[in-house]
Amino acid sequence: MGTAPPTRGPATTRTAGLASLGAGTIHAVVVEDHGATWWASGTFFALLAAFQLAWGLWVLVRPDSRTRRGRSLLLLGVAVNLASAALWAVTRWVTGEPFGPAAGAELPVGPAGVASTGLELVLVAVALISLRVPARPVRGLLAGTVAVAAVLAAPTVWGVQGALAHDHADHTGTDHTGTDHHDDGHDEDPMDPTASTGPSDPDGDEGLAPSEQADPDGHSEDGHSEDGHSEDGHSEDGH
Repeated sequence: MGTAPPTRGPATTRTAGLASLGAGTIHAVVVEDHGATWWASGTFFALLAAFQLAWGLWVLVRPDSRTRRGRSLLLLGVAVNLASAALWAVTRWVTGEPFGPAAGAELPVGPAGVASTGLELVLVAVALISLRVPARPVRGLLAGTVAVAAVLAAPTVWGVQGALAHDHADHTGTDHTGTDHHDDGHDEDPMDPTASTGPSDPDGDEGLAPSEQADPDGHSEDGHSEDGHSEDGHSEDGH
């Protein structure tokens, strides 16, 4: 007697497992970045990544949507991933950062979050399908699984790259504005004609007209000395 072909239930369950592996991989990459911001956030993502990776491997190796144990496991995966996707959406568009030192801060919508949430929603959809569809035989399960894995690898790689790029930017601390900031907190515009280009005038003549500037020997250019006597011997007081 030949081996019976696999049923549709395990086929869709394996798809859910692959989606879970993708989401778990992205969340594992962001653990360090979130942990550097707040230890509780890093712990949350570490636990979520561990669950998604373990759940994905389990249902990929032992797909079961017919027994009570198998159905309970699928429902657990649906609940956890649906909650994770909902939390991401709420914190991006409603509440911002819910807890921690940056509570209330606006959170960005980046490739890592978009990709992992998309994979979680795929997981929820196909897991529910595997619970609902009748167990009909299917052929080409291996080829189909490989094809699905190739398709789900694209958002996984995109999300991982986005997470790594964000983490690299946070650690470099580079000022991307290209502005030269001085220690006193002011920026000097090289095109501003009023900006100082050298040391100030020690004689205090800077900004005076040439006729008002004093000679080094103490005489001004209009013939009056700084001691109040004119060049012709008459003092400025009329005596």
